[in-house]
Amino acid sequence: MSKVNIIFEDGHVFTGERFGADSDAIGEVVFTTSSASYMEDFTDPCCAGQIIMPTFPSLGNFGVIPQDALSDKCKCAAVITRSACDEPSNFRSEGTIDSYLREQGIPGVMGVDTRAITRMLRDSDIPSMRAAITEKSPGEVLDEIKAYKFNGYLNYAGMSEKKLFSPEGEKTAKVALVDFGAPKRQLNALLALRCEVLIVPMGISANEILAEGCSGIVLSEGAGNPMDYSECVPGVAEYFGKLPLFGVGLGHQLMALAKGCLIAELTTGHRGSNVPVRSLETGAVNITTQTHNYCAERETLPDSVKVIYENRNDASVEGLLYEERGTFSIQFHPEAGRRGPEWGFAKFIELLVV
Repeated sequence: MSKVNIIFEDGHVFTGERFGADSDAIGEVVFTTSSASYMEDFTDPCCAGQIIMPTFPSLGNFGVIPQDALSDKCKCAAVITRSACDEPSNFRSEGTIDSYLREQGIPGVMGVDTRAITRMLRDSDIPSMRAAITEKSPGEVLDEIKAYKFNGYLNYAGMSEKKLFSPEGEKTAKVALVDFGAPKRQLNALLALRCEVLIVPMGISANEILAEGCSGIVLSEGAGNPMDYSECVPGVAEYFGKLPLFGVGLGHQLMALAKGCLIAELTTGHRGSNVPVRSLETGAVNITTQTHNYCAERETLPDSVKVIYENRNDASVEGLLYEERGTFSIQFHPEAGRRGPEWGFAKFIELLVV
């Protein structure tokens, strides 16, 4: 395997070995504490433009399991790991992580101290630190790295169209899923609750959704800085009060923006399947799965918006309740957690069928 550099915008350089595609990449380096969900992470539209680094030291132990993918292809920019397993052990496996990334055209770097990189990212004052995976020297690429900016809106706008999905058996409700880059898990969670799901593109009006006979609106997750979606905010504001409204991830952030709240960028973000979130109503703590860099600023929320969940580690906002009937939002993935699958969506569906 050939040697390759990971060159960070602050000048740090780590040298490892190539695996996956033999190509260069630039992106935001993010670490995740999940140990077994790499297929989901690589294919999650929320991870577009990111160089993903699991903190777990071995990647690919379960092999490649296409059924676990959250979209039709790998969405991340690149992958960093301490070691890549070339002899996976799982009856569902259909290959190695090296061959998968090579087929997908995604470069990887192995043989680096991921713990040292994680500590560097956590201690840095630079949020969403960018880096390049390349055989070039820092002097050749540092300006390009610093100039790089991923725009989730430009990356995904116009990519989706109306599609109707029906559940097995009798349906409970018809829901519009506004697609900012929705992973398959959101569609599957709604179908499991016997919802008929109409996926609609971002920017669709409330009147169009009402004309489709929907009884509720879900704003999906998505990638990048919510401020890049400023063109969508007036349309999101229009949804309030028309139908019950539920926002997840990016959808949660856009709902907060629509109410005049400011959005803050976290230094390292929240990524993993062990993020504790506390209910301010009951005090109960739920262990959640998260993939995000941004959060709503509590101090800028209007009086009409109430914080209902907060992060147990840093007290950042994780959920909001609005004065409009059946309208709330959460930052974490509602279809995962120790309370059982789909509990967040189930709460929303209950509001539709009462």
